[in-house]
Amino acid sequence: MLRNVALAFLDPDAQKAQKTDFAERGGTYVIRHSVLTNTDLSLKSPLLRLSGKGTVDLPKQRVDDYRITPKLVASSKG
Repeated sequence: MLRNVALAFLDPDAQKAQKTDFAERGGTYVIRHSVLTNTDLSLKSPLLRLSGKGTVDLPKQRVDDYRITPKLVASSKG
């Protein structure tokens, strides 16, 4: 997200050059009665940590109750 903000102002072709900078990502899920439930989403980049949990109703294509919690890291060394 941080890189995309800078690129949006500096590089007109930024949309074409997007990539995900997460060094680590993981999580598990269970699907029951067409509802996906996840309680341990984890995404880690050098400056940002995201954790998440919630549910997604697949047939209705609706995110019912999903919370993502961001946390900034104090240094680029993690």
